[in-house]
Amino acid sequence: MMHSLPFKFGSFRMALEKIVDGPDNSYTMKTFRNFATMYTPLLPKDKRVTFNSTDAIEAPDPTMLAFHLTVANTLDVMGIERD
Repeated sequence: MMHSLPFKFGSFRMALEKIVDGPDNSYTMKTFRNFATMYTPLLPKDKRVTFNSTDAIEAPDPTMLAFHLTVANTLDVMGIERD
């Protein structure tokens, strides 16, 4: 089931919202109305995530995550279904 979470992100069923005045690379996971509730137990209880960069993997680009959140919010407000 865990492998399906990236699909939910890519289909704008969930997004990451920057925590204002929080640590660098800290976000709250935001789910939308067509996010399957069966995946909710896979999310952190407080729906917060912090990315730490390593030499092998960089933290996600905050600008891209903000853009993704804007698109997800827009699709949700407009009621557009995502496949």
